[in-house]
Amino acid sequence: MSVDLVRNIWGDDYFDFKFAAAIERSESLLTIWDKGRFSVDVEFYEKRFIVVEGKWVLEGKEVVLINVYAPNNLSAKKILWEEINGLRNQFSRAWIIGEDFNVVRNRSECINCSGIENGAKEFGEFINRCNLVDLPLLGKKFTWIGPDSKRSRLDRFLIEED
Repeated sequence: MSVDLVRNIWGDDYFDFKFAAAIERSESLLTIWDKGRFSVDVEFYEKRFIVVEGKWVLEGKEVVLINVYAPNNLSAKKILWEEINGLRNQFSRAWIIGEDFNVVRNRSECINCSGIENGAKEFGEFINRCNLVDLPLLGKKFTWIGPDSKRSRLDRFLIEED
């Protein structure tokens, strides 16, 4: 990913970013931040997520931001959730995890979809184990629209409860 492309997306020159290229059938990940508002201490990426640890400059709040693209396969999702949960011991700052988890939490989060709720129970257990809160959507109810009027809430932001 070129700096010029990210600059075009961001709109000015005062930014930094972390990019993780697509692996296997996953999507690429891009995390961009305003260098004047967010001071980064640590940044790295793994197979399906980017981690950026730092501080909101004005508030002085220290956080860990994790940008996720989960696989479609349930066993691979479970591995991803365990990898993310394993990071808890490495970081003492508040967590914000977001993007595409490729799973719904219950049947009301999907229309005309079959099997998409597979893993909902395990995903809920991951959220509870990590002491996270699933933020509600404002506006539209679904984040993905597919063929045959399929709709699902696959994208979400989870924040640490404290």
